[in-house]
Amino acid sequence: MPEVEIKARVRDPEETVKRLETLGARLVRPRAFEDNVLWDLPGRPLAGAGRLLRVRTTAGRTIVTAKGPAAADSRFKVRPESEMEIADDVAFAAVLATAGFERSWRYQKWRREYEFGGTSIVIDEIPHGTFLEIEGERDAIDAIAAALGVGESDRILATYRDIHEQTCGDGPVGDMVFPGAR
Repeated sequence: MPEVEIKARVRDPEETVKRLETLGARLVRPRAFEDNVLWDLPGRPLAGAGRLLRVRTTAGRTIVTAKGPAAADSRFKVRPESEMEIADDVAFAAVLATAGFERSWRYQKWRREYEFGGTSIVIDEIPHGTFLEIEGERDAIDAIAAALGVGESDRILATYRDIHEQTCGDGPVGDMVFPGAR
């Protein structure tokens, strides 16, 4: 299934939650911590081709996601995505390492997830701020973005890795984790 989404920076998370509730969005998952690890082969050929292999651990679940390169689209981030849940993240990490994969990047966030008319709307808190992510059909994304006050110029098609690199500037990039992360 292709993933179609936009992001936008959130200035006032609680105001965004109020707007979501007024819209009639349903809270699917309350605020939960996520730890994400990207895996790649030596030389980073997946990243170089715009692909990723991610292992996400949250609320006692582990989800493996593979994403393909983003398609050219000026208004939405569109890319192939496949996911599956696994039972043992430690064993899966050992499988990946045995196959020659390496941990290439780690990032953390706190996420609240809403649903409205089949469209996923999340509020992500990362070390660089709070972001809204709307994923679904293009028309639904446009309608929800407008209802939440997200204009065309507010749309962000970058990944959290891109945002992290931009924020770090010329400094060391490293992982994007909260202070005190282990």
